Amino acid sequence: MSVTYPLGFRASGVTAGVKPSGQPDLGLLVGDPGTTAAALFTTSSVVAAPVQVGRDRVRRGRIRAVLVNSGQASAATGVIGEPLHVDRLSAALPSVVEALAPRGGEEFADAIMTTDTVRKQANAETAGGLRWAGARKASA
Repeated sequence: MSVTYPLGFRASGVTAGVKPSGQPDLGLLVGDPGTTAAALFTTSSVVAAPVQVGRDRVRRGRIRAVLVNSGQASAATGVIGEPLHVDRLSAALPSVVEALAPRGGEEFADAIMTTDTVRKQANAETAGGLRWAGARKASA
């Protein structure tokens, strides 16, 4: 069970060095040309810029990849205002792209975990053969 259950998706998860624990903290999910995506976003009144951009891209149907970090907030820039470690995340981009694989959904799910204790994933297939999958980033 992973986000790569639908055909045409590849994923990866790597360590960028944002989490003090050294656990994976950067995930990438990419759809082949022609794939489609849908998303659910926070209902919180505090919305980070990446959420605003994501909402806009999904609404316009212009989304083929999702890059997700964990271990540091992107709203209010981090732990009590700590600036986002863009240098570490940028340095990890080549490795997260290189690691993309059709079976990389587990690594993606690991990399987006924040205070979660288990991976949050789901998938299903309809009687007509439509395959869907999802992953969640949050502790609740």
